[in-house]
Amino acid sequence: MDADDEKLINEQLNILENKQQATQHAVKNQIKILQTTIAHIENTEETIQTNEYTLANATKKLKTQLLTNEKTINIHEHFIVINAILNDLIRDAQDILEYLVFIRVGTLNPRLTPFSAIIENLRDTSLQLSEELRFPFKIGNNEWPTIEKTATISAYCDSKSIFTVLQFPLVAPSKYKLINAITLPVTHHKNVFVNLEIKNPLFAVNIEGHFYFIITENNLQKCKKLDSEYLCNGNFAIRRANLDKTCEIEIYLGNTEYNTNCKIEKILNNTLWIPLNNPHSWLYTTAKKEEIYIQCKDHGKIKRTIENTGKITIQNECKIITPHATLQSPKTTHETIIESFLPEHNIEHTYI
Repeated sequence: MDADDEKLINEQLNILENKQQATQHAVKNQIKILQTTIAHIENTEETIQTNEYTLANATKKLKTQLLTNEKTINIHEHFIVINAILNDLIRDAQDILEYLVFIRVGTLNPRLTPFSAIIENLRDTSLQLSEELRFPFKIGNNEWPTIEKTATISAYCDSKSIFTVLQFPLVAPSKYKLINAITLPVTHHKNVFVNLEIKNPLFAVNIEGHFYFIITENNLQKCKKLDSEYLCNGNFAIRRANLDKTCEIEIYLGNTEYNTNCKIEKILNNTLWIPLNNPHSWLYTTAKKEEIYIQCKDHGKIKRTIENTGKITIQNECKIITPHATLQSPKTTHETIIESFLPEHNIEHTYI
């Protein structure tokens, strides 16, 4: 082995040694990488475990929150239902109170009353009535305001229900004229008037004039009024006009022999003014022609001449000025002169 071989061997050995060192270095580096990787994996496992724990807690909290939210939603829905029921109960209570308030004043609540059913029952009932009886009104949906005026309405209740009682009057075919008798003095001579004393100013006479009965203002107020008619359920004593006579019925029927039943009194005056129920109307009787003035706020005095007997009506801040008095009342609408007289005494009657 010469020097070249030795050199070659040494070079090879150096190369091997260098490779061994490189390999060792690479192995060391790989070991470090493995150690680092293992440590990272361990940290990753811990992180995963932590995340799993966090996820489990979050899932548990979410389930709890979902259950809580579901209960809240259920409670909210229950409260909505309860609130709706309470609103219905309050509305029902208000309807009941409103219904009873209407009944208390003798009417039915138009929003809560089945008028069509009532009308149908009245129509069926009317077919079963005898010829001598009838309802004092037309039967139809449009006639309810008139029907209601005649009805007597009441109500009672048990533990669960409210019952409404409607009573409708039945009338017989015969009708009576209601007379309001107002005594009107007439001239006897000069300024002396004669007058009939009225004891029964209100009385009702049947159409033929054969029967009549006396009614007081009190009893009249208890009657139901339909337009120009009264419905009265009082038990009045019916009298025969030709047998049981009063002064008022004799004058009304035009009997000339009334002195036995009528009390006559004399009045000393020039002009008499008699106020009527209408606060703006007067009857007058005068011994001679007399000039009066009607004065209203919107115009000056208007001159009028009155004579004998008549009726005058004023309104709206007007007054009548006579030589002897001033008649004050809140323009003149009409004036009526009465031309007809009984031979000696006069009685004015108005139909109510």
